[in-house]
Amino acid sequence: MGEPVVLPGELFELLERAFDWSRRTGAAFEPAVLPLVNAWGLRTGGRFPAEGNLTRALEATGHGRFRLNSPNSTISKLHPCAGIDEGAWGKGYALDRAAGILHDRAYCPRF
Repeated sequence: MGEPVVLPGELFELLERAFDWSRRTGAAFEPAVLPLVNAWGLRTGGRFPAEGNLTRALEATGHGRFRLNSPNSTISKLHPCAGIDEGAWGKGYALDRAAGILHDRAYCPRF
């Protein structure tokens, strides 16, 4: 459906890991929840979505709404309204990177 987008190697690997965690947890951890985040207005103060909006958001949610292609590090949307929310895994990645930099500079021990 969507045109493949080439991602930087590091971002592609992060998405592969995030989608793998979604599969491994039975979608208890799901990075591709942006349609639900938007429907519920979680970044704009919150709201109860209309039933039709919630149904459409659910149809667009899940890592299965994307295709990752390893040989060329591309991602494609398989649903036009699909989206990835980086809230959980993005913060975790940033904290891991910060801890690694501090460790490398001998500011703190490795946890």
